[in-house]
Amino acid sequence: MEERPRKPGTTQYAENFSDEQFIEAVKEITKIPTATAPEVAEKVGCSKKTAIMRLKKLVNEGVLDSDFRGAAWHFNLK
Repeated sequence: MEERPRKPGTTQYAENFSDEQFIEAVKEITKIPTATAPEVAEKVGCSKKTAIMRLKKLVNEGVLDSDFRGAAWHFNLK
């Protein structure tokens, strides 16, 4: 199995995901009303932690709306 590249001097993976990947994932998933972070993570191909951090960033930038229902954050386009 191929080793994924890491950020120099850290144990973190050096993956770069564009905002557009997260926005497109939300668009696809929100054909149903909202998308959860695990759904976006699966669609983008990143970790759940990466997805939640980037999605919250997009909420703060005014690109997405979010609310917490049940045990999960739900995201949708504005």
